[in-house]
Amino acid sequence: STDEQINSWFDKLMIQSGLDMSPSMLLMLTVCCGILAGGVVFVIQENFLTAALAFAIGCVIPIGMVAFERSRRQKQMTEQLPAAIDELARAAKTGRSIEQCFAQVANDTPAPPGNEFLLWSRKLDLGLGMRAALEGLPERTGLVSLNILAMALSVHQLSGGDLVSVLERLSHTIRERTQYLGRLRAATAASRATAVLMLVLPPAILAF
Repeated sequence: STDEQINSWFDKLMIQSGLDMSPSMLLMLTVCCGILAGGVVFVIQENFLTAALAFAIGCVIPIGMVAFERSRRQKQMTEQLPAAIDELARAAKTGRSIEQCFAQVANDTPAPPGNEFLLWSRKLDLGLGMRAALEGLPERTGLVSLNILAMALSVHQLSGGDLVSVLERLSHTIRERTQYLGRLRAATAASRATAVLMLVLPPAILAF
């Protein structure tokens, strides 16, 4: 249903943003900001239309801030992930077990990806299999790169093979993908700025 989809979206937004805030708290903050913005505008202009518009904008602001934090966190994880995978490959070259490799990378990698590696390491220490340890990873991060890493490790555990080569190729692929997305964002920056301006101008003109 629609309600379940909205709740699921809010849950994923909060988990992927890494903020210590429940979805219900975000919803409450959204409503409060909307009421505050709408009330202030109504007191100033005494116009229900602009007050309703201010209410809508006030409701969007907290969600936009959380979405921005999620985007910032995902970007940081994407930038740090290749180096973490390289270190995982170097640890695997020494002949250590996968549990020991994850523990070393978790200790050496800064947050936020270090937190994910630490969670994996703890689950593996509890005796969970690789697939079970990596379960829920796409929902927690929202990153395709980490999902690919989880799939590669799960397949390797089932079929075996040269783990070092797999990790090195994966690190190279993620670096190339990150560079490509960076060039794509730079090439479309003007178009995105124009689209944002076209969305912002009508409400601004209506309000003033």
